Parts: sequence; structure tokens; C-alpha cells
Amino acid sequence: MRFLSTTDSGSILNRFSQDLQLIDMELPVAAINVVVTFFLCVAQMILVAVASVYAAIAFPVVLLSLYGIQKVYLRTSRQLRILDIEAKAPLLSHFTDCLSGLVTLRAFGWQDAMEERSLKILDYSQRPFYSMYSAQRWLTLTLDLVVAGIAVVLIILVVALRGTLNAAYVGVALFNVILFSQTVKLLVQFWTNMETHIGSVVRVKDFTAKVEKEDLPGENNPVPVTWPSRGGIEFRNVSAAYSSDLVLRDVSLSIRPGEKVGICGRTGSGKTSLMLSIFRMIELNSGTIDIDGLDISTIPRQEICSRLNGVSQDTVFIKGSVRLNADPTNSSSDRAIWDALKSVQLMNVVQEKGGLTVNIDDLHLSHGQKQLFCLVRAILHPSKILVLDEATSNVDSKTDQTMQRVIREKFSNHTILAVAHKLDTILDYDKVVVLDQGQVIECEDPYSLLTRDSAFSKLYAHSLSSEEEQR
Repeated sequence: MRFLSTTDSGSILNRFSQDLQLIDMELPVAAINVVVTFFLCVAQMILVAVASVYAAIAFPVVLLSLYGIQKVYLRTSRQLRILDIEAKAPLLSHFTDCLSGLVTLRAFGWQDAMEERSLKILDYSQRPFYSMYSAQRWLTLTLDLVVAGIAVVLIILVVALRGTLNAAYVGVALFNVILFSQTVKLLVQFWTNMETHIGSVVRVKDFTAKVEKEDLPGENNPVPVTWPSRGGIEFRNVSAAYSSDLVLRDVSLSIRPGEKVGICGRTGSGKTSLMLSIFRMIELNSGTIDIDGLDISTIPRQEICSRLNGVSQDTVFIKGSVRLNADPTNSSSDRAIWDALKSVQLMNVVQEKGGLTVNIDDLHLSHGQKQLFCLVRAILHPSKILVLDEATSNVDSKTDQTMQRVIREKFSNHTILAVAHKLDTILDYDKVVVLDQGQVIECEDPYSLLTRDSAFSKLYAHSLSSEEEQR
């Protein structure tokens, strides 16, 4: 989670698009071209030397000149190529940002501003390419001058030694001198491309080496098959951060098995961060979190995510059938899936479109229906803990009522942690936790908090007034 929050998306796309394309598609071709062109250059040099032994004397000088030229060019072009690749990262980031916020950009009429910014970033990304193209033109001119020097030497020798040289050999030599110019240029360019593509290998290896592994040393303890069997959660002096600033500060909280707990607070108070800490998606700076007596810092993170149930406000679907999306692990029967769909009132929608084998995209679900479908996953996934991160914040009242009914019917014996935007949905919970700047400022029965001048009562009053204004 820290990696994703601190690393630019354009850099990640660069590694998985352009760098991998260079490694998989262009590096092998460049290596083959270097080998073939090298032997072609050697053959052409031999043909020139056969026509005039004296011309071969100039080859060491020519080879030294070519070595110096390619060394200067390679050192420059390699860096320019790396700059060219790096300069595309902001362009990819801007593209993905515009794509994800397309509705907002159109709603506020920011298309022209974003287009102008795109053109500026595009111009900036092309600067290294223009410099690299200029370096290639310099290389072409320099190699042409070198080959022209070889041709001049050959012509001088032919004139000086006329009558002693075979005319056919002289013709072959002159012809190969002309071809030698193009071949040498190709050899240097192919060699440069190969060096650059090898740089992509280094960049990818460096990227994989610097990215922290998800499971740290010590996070490999075995977990009982039935864990969590009760659903008790214990926070002990938990502090956590995405980077340097703490988002959770010395949080201590005890949640008994089967308890229903509502989490609330103002924006940025640490509600979602508290939920993420249970799934080990943010690092703990201090403190421990125990679930059914097991310290989750000693458990593989993939194991934690697979054993807990989570429903967020952002729905995620897999490309595939309804069955695959409802039960990704293929652990439930079709009967259980239909029962779960019926409980959230989506059975008719799925039946009308063709059943469980139909593609999920063909259902054309609304946002509220997508949230209900996420509840289907939670129903089919056996776990004693259900985490709801503002799952009902952006749905209509009818969908909200359906979700609340399903939660109370299907998860009555489960431990529930719910980050709530609509505070009236958690009034019947066992207790409410109020967060402020990452700290627990209140933790009590909701009705007890409403009877006095508490932070929760102020949040509740503000929530009611906001709902009235929306109506």
C-alpha cells in the first residue's frame, strides 16, 4: 500500500509497457542484427583488402576511429534513451488521471485545460527524442566522412598502382566501400539499441529490487484452518502511517466476538486507515492488532486478506461470468449463489440476462446493484469478521435499506466493523468509535453518546442537516 501511494502510476506503466516491450520484442532482434551486421562488415573489409593489400594498412586506423566514434555516441545516446523512456512517465500518469476522472473533467468543462496540459507534457517528453535524433544525424555524418576517407585512400592507391591491379578486384572493392558506409552505420546503431535495451533490463531489475516485498521476515506463521473462528479484535497502542505522517495515533480498542461497531469521524480522521490496518495494507509504526488471539503481524498478508470479509465503496469486478465474480474461489454451489443473489434482490436481474454463465458486464448493473453484488461475495465467503468501508454512502435509500436488511439477517452472528457516512445506520450497533486526527476520542454505546454533548452527537446532527439539504 505504501508503494502504491508513493510511486507514480506513470513509472509503473513505463516498466510494464515500454520497458517490457523493449526486453521481450526488441532486445532479441537487436542482438541478432548486431551479430549479422558485424560479420557483414568483416566480409566487406576482406573484399576491400583483397583488391589492394595496401588498403588493409588503413584498417587499424579506421577501426580505432570507429571505436572512438561509437564510444562517444554510445555514451550519449544511452543516456538520451533513458531520458526518453523516463520522460514518458508524466505523460502516462496524466493520461491515466484524465481517464479515471473523465466524468469530472466533462462536468466542470476542463477539457481545454487538460488538452493544453497534455500538449505541454507531450512536448516535454519529446525533447530527449529530438536530442537523440540529432545525435544519430551526427553519427551518420561522421561515419560517412570516415568511409569517404577510406574511398579516397583506395582511389589514390588504384591510381598510383595502375596497371598492377586487377580491374575486377578494384570494382569489387569500390562497390564494397560504398556498402561499408551503410553497414558500419547500421552496426553502430544496432549496437546502441542493444545497449539501450539491456538498460531496460537493468531498470526492471532495479525496480524489482527496490520494491519492498509484501511479506516481511517473520510473517510466515501458520494459521488454523478455522481462523478467525470467533471474531474478536484487539488494537493495542496502534500507530500507522503511509509515509512519514501518522494516520493512526496510539489507537487502543477492544472488540468482542460478534460485536457490531460503527466507525465515524470527519474526513481525514483515519477511519479508512483503521480498516486498512486490519488487512495489513498499511504498515504499523508501533503497537499490535490481534484477531482471535493471533498477532496479525506474524501472519502472511495474503492469508489475512483471504480470511476476512471486506466491502468498500469502490466496487471491483473480474472480467468473466457472474459465477466467477460471485465466487472467485469456486467454493460455493450454484444453489448457494442463487440464494445469495435472491437475498440481495438480484436474482431476477441475473436470470433475465441468461443466468450465472452470462458475462458480468452484460448485466449493466447500477452503482447500487454493484454494491449489492459485493454483499453476495461476502455472504458466500465464510468469515466471522465483516468490514464495511462506507459501503452504503453513495447508494439510494432503497438500496441502502436492502443492504442494511441483508447485513442484519446474514451477518447477525458476525463481528462487524462499519465505517459509516449515514450515521442513522449504526444507531443500533453495540458501540460507536469516533476518530479525530487518527485518535480514538469516543468509544461507547451510540444512544449514550447522543444524550450528551459529545463529538458523536455533533456529527449526527451535522449528518441530519446534510440529508435535509440534499432533499
